[in-house]
Amino acid sequence: MNIFISLLAGIVIFPAVFALGQSPAEGPGLIFVILPAIFNEIPLGGFFIVLFFILLLFATLTSSIAMLEIVVSTGIGKKHEWRRKASWLFGLLIFIVGSQVLYHLDCYRI
Repeated sequence: MNIFISLLAGIVIFPAVFALGQSPAEGPGLIFVILPAIFNEIPLGGFFIVLFFILLLFATLTSSIAMLEIVVSTGIGKKHEWRRKASWLFGLLIFIVGSQVLYHLDCYRI
């Protein structure tokens, strides 16, 4: 099912990218450029774009929590009493490393 959704998204996004004169080299940032332009053209587009971005937010948060769970489980081993501290520690560490990567991308220069 995941591959089907990915292929469907590509079939929708790439024709819109070329129709709107954008470059596919922009990468993941296209979701914030192309999809609002597409939803702007359909009836009730404002409602659907807000709904889409709320669902995207939940998808990213749940995926992040699931990935953090793997790191925490591996890090604490059998010591379940350290789970809360390990979750905060690994979460903060991943946030710091991820922030450094984010600040080195050209599209997010401050």
